[in-house]
Amino acid sequence: MITSTTAGAKTLTFTYGSDVNFNGSSNAAGHQVNKADTTTTITSDNPDPSVVGQSVTVNFTVTANPPGSGTPSGSVVVTISGGAETCTGTIASGTCSLTLTAAGARTLTATYAGDANYNGSSDTEAHQVDKANTTTTITSDNPDPSVTGQSVTVNFTITANPPGSGTPSGSVAVTIGGGAETCTGRSLPAPAP
Repeated sequence: MITSTTAGAKTLTFTYGSDVNFNGSSNAAGHQVNKADTTTTITSDNPDPSVVGQSVTVNFTVTANPPGSGTPSGSVVVTISGGAETCTGTIASGTCSLTLTAAGARTLTATYAGDANYNGSSDTEAHQVDKANTTTTITSDNPDPSVTGQSVTVNFTITANPPGSGTPSGSVAVTIGGGAETCTGRSLPAPAP
């Protein structure tokens, strides 16, 4: 038995080396070696569930399907449904990490494109991304003290709590105790340094 480790059109050569009674001889025949099929498997996605802005580590394997054997080479690209987040890891490392930026039920897809000797394959895995917790902080209220009827400017920040990250959006309602006075402001990104 002989095993070819590369795909393509091959030539099998049969050679008899002779003995004390018979001369040697040889013959050749063409033989086609096709690429072996593979199976890509997402083995874990941690943490699951994750929160918006948290790094998620995706582990995967790529194996040759019988009767093929050997070790496929190259990279696996992991993508997420409903977003543009991706990461790429080598088959040898078996891992990559990506940060998910939108909450909801998502689907991870690991895709191996194949190489010269192995066909590509892919796998999917459900992944839940929850909302990240936030901290709202009043940074100033000017003037303080104020007088009746005087306008007070209230400044605030909203930040994502680790392990979440990113910039929360939307509005903040500011109220004052003992009265019906309110105002609404928008969360803005911090200015560039």
